[in-house]
Amino acid sequence: MLVTPMAGIAVFAIVLGVVAATKRLTGRFTRLPAPVWVATTVVLLIVSTVFTARHYLYRHLVLFGDKYDSVIINQKDLDAMAYLATLPGARTTVIGDSNVDGTAWMYAVADLHPLWTHYDFPQQTGPGYYRFIFWAYADRDNDPRVAEAVRALNIRYILTSVPTVGKFKVPDGLVSIDQSKRWAKIYDNGQAWIYEWRGAPASPKT
Repeated sequence: MLVTPMAGIAVFAIVLGVVAATKRLTGRFTRLPAPVWVATTVVLLIVSTVFTARHYLYRHLVLFGDKYDSVIINQKDLDAMAYLATLPGARTTVIGDSNVDGTAWMYAVADLHPLWTHYDFPQQTGPGYYRFIFWAYADRDNDPRVAEAVRALNIRYILTSVPTVGKFKVPDGLVSIDQSKRWAKIYDNGQAWIYEWRGAPASPKT
């Protein structure tokens, strides 16, 4: 949170330093009025701001296009999230999701709690053991760790969608979720899918 304002203060300080040094150097030969130095400072601040903004935006143009336009979150995704929000227990359990398809935005769109989040709910300090088990093995019917992870994480539903961000890989545990007998597909609009856990009750860890 402090990086952006501190960067602005740093740029301002650098410009002031450059102008002060230039004023001192040119003062040996001629004395320019104060408005000239004020105008010079303003121009340098504008130029430095535009240059840094242009540099940043060009380098991230593709990333912005991939992650934040309707390619990733479109009406199909919004429809799926809206439907998911109406299902029993959807608002009181964690929704299993991928970290590469934009579904994490369900927290802002439908007030749901995705496993992969853009915020800390209830506490996200890294993948953790159960998150790793879910993302790596959720589609394996014969792995007892999956049921354990589902119970520990309080997961009842999974939401997946296409496409993914850039060329990032979908977590292994969600690749073949269609073939799992523990997860029942209950929603399909062609671009987004919802699955419900049928292997064991998904109750909060006590």
